[in-house]
Amino acid sequence: MPHLLLTIFAGHADVTVPGLTTAACRVPIRFDPQALRLEAFLPATDPVCRALVDERRSVAIHLCNVVLGDPAATVQLRAQELRLYRNNPLSAWPEWSGLTDCELEPEARETRRLELAPSAQQLEFIADDELSRAHPFQVYFGGALAGLRAPLPLERTADTPAVSFCCNHPQSGVLCAFGEEDFFSLEPRIHAAWMLIHGRRLAPVLQIQGRKIGFFGHTACRKPSYLPLLDGWGSALPDSVMRGFVYMERDRFSKAYRALKYFLDGKQADASLEARYMLLMNCVEAMDGVWQLTESTTAALLGVSDAAAFLFNGMRNKLVHGHGSYAQAFAALGKDKLDSRQPQMEPELAGCIQEQQLDFVQLWFRLCERLDAFWCAYLGVPADMVQDRYSPVTLMPAVDLPALDRVIKQCQNTGNNSDKESPEMEELRRQILKLKQKNDDLKEKLKEQGQAYARLKSELGSND
Repeated sequence: MPHLLLTIFAGHADVTVPGLTTAACRVPIRFDPQALRLEAFLPATDPVCRALVDERRSVAIHLCNVVLGDPAATVQLRAQELRLYRNNPLSAWPEWSGLTDCELEPEARETRRLELAPSAQQLEFIADDELSRAHPFQVYFGGALAGLRAPLPLERTADTPAVSFCCNHPQSGVLCAFGEEDFFSLEPRIHAAWMLIHGRRLAPVLQIQGRKIGFFGHTACRKPSYLPLLDGWGSALPDSVMRGFVYMERDRFSKAYRALKYFLDGKQADASLEARYMLLMNCVEAMDGVWQLTESTTAALLGVSDAAAFLFNGMRNKLVHGHGSYAQAFAALGKDKLDSRQPQMEPELAGCIQEQQLDFVQLWFRLCERLDAFWCAYLGVPADMVQDRYSPVTLMPAVDLPALDRVIKQCQNTGNNSDKESPEMEELRRQILKLKQKNDDLKEKLKEQGQAYARLKSELGSND
């Protein structure tokens, strides 16, 4: 049979509308998994149809006792209840368009098509039988690049089941992970690895867990990914990335997964370059291990000089604090500060500033390249393999993650020392408050003396 994603299912369901006492039973329905759309075909004379014909709102509609099958009758899907909403305009119905029965085709005179969609981008069914005895657990993601190879299979360990991967199945741009055992505890890690490899967010398309089937819809992504982690089929890098995420400890992965989303949006979001730059710097701030950006931690995380870190952090700070464009932010950094630091920057970054003008596109590209290098270090990718990365700008050296750990510890120790000084600072503040109170008391006494002097002077004047 064709793959589930490529199959149009047909069957029947009971149609109910919340608030109405009537229901239409065993209504013919059709389901398109990729569009995530259900169609119900109601008799024109049905009470439900009559109730909906004058309803202009996109009302909630429930399908109950849903039964669907493929054309070859090899798969049958069921759902107790699906909560949907009307998706097609009823202006398509003859009653709205003003057509009479004599102007319609015979089928259109008798039937009204009701298009339905879920409010959440997901529909779940239960299959009568497992779809695959060999691989009862499968997950699919869409929006992938068609030219990248899949990672090699993960072998079974004491903590993880075996998982295999393939690209462009069942069609171009779709990734699949599958296995004999339930590997869905690893699904977020597999998803993260694939997104980093492809340099973009990838949407879930289909999940199969034994007899439980979840559809998410699939729309081919027309926008290319310009900044994948690698390019082509001949690299071992995807294997290392996948294993780095899968075997990462839980807390470390939880922190990384949130920051990874900032990074991917910084590469691909449909937003201005300034907004994408700030998203990339959000990733830096989420992963640098300190409460606020510092030159030392940014330099260690990105594997750049302190002078380059000053430029990265400074542009981010100026953009956040009211300088809307990169030109305004660059001007606000100050010519003197930049001139004193520019000779200390690496040639790859010093070249972003020419004749006192910032090439912001190149700076953004460089930040993407440096964060790719950081993620490789965070995942434990060997330094020589890091040089297999794809980048539109020249690759700089791998990031030294232990150096970042050392800088973070230094910052934390400095913070601890500052905390030890806080009792002295608190005592100083108490002394200042006491002096202020004394000063206020003296002012009040001086005011009273002034008033007494004024009264005395007035009395002496009246005696004269």
